[in-house]
Amino acid sequence: HEVMEELAEKVSPVERDLMIRQLTAETGVSPSALNEQLMKKVGKLASQEKAMQPEGQAVPVIVSNRKMSSLERAERLLLCHLLNDGNLFDRIRDDHQDLFFREEYVAIFIKLAGFYEKHTSPDFHRFAESLEDRELRKVVMEAAMLERDPDFAEQEIEDCIHHLNRQRIVRRIEEMMHESKEAEKMNNYTRALELAREIIQLRKSLSAM
Repeated sequence: HEVMEELAEKVSPVERDLMIRQLTAETGVSPSALNEQLMKKVGKLASQEKAMQPEGQAVPVIVSNRKMSSLERAERLLLCHLLNDGNLFDRIRDDHQDLFFREEYVAIFIKLAGFYEKHTSPDFHRFAESLEDRELRKVVMEAAMLERDPDFAEQEIEDCIHHLNRQRIVRRIEEMMHESKEAEKMNNYTRALELAREIIQLRKSLSAM
């Protein structure tokens, strides 16, 4: 099942649990049965990653065994969709700013904007070959080769954007908590109180998402 293959690549246990429950509601299959299918699919994907090597690939793809964080997973999956959908890129660029966290993804997003201005249709091979930086090419190819489910593309995109927006708030809260502690050390209690109030508001907005 394509959805199960996508789920098998999820890293976050929370994401897996949510999708298992969603699949149970949609299909009527018990969570235990779905989890059993998932474990089989995880093992199958692991074997395929070791055995399969793309043929005729202009840019070599090196599959990393390091587990991705949920943030890294969201960035890679969103980039995968952007590399394969020029209309989506236009929408993301117009409606969302500063979505990506890691510098290489920010750099790729900027370069992809220039690519789509010159070329009307997506071509991740051509785009990758246009990049001078070897590491950026590697990131692009790894993202482009990620398995997607066209039937759930919009949901995947929304989930990625939602997760990245939440992470931005979480990181801002962490930064402000650190600033608050530093303000207290400097006996600047007025600033510490201001930060505490802002943190409360951010936490409220996080809960509402």
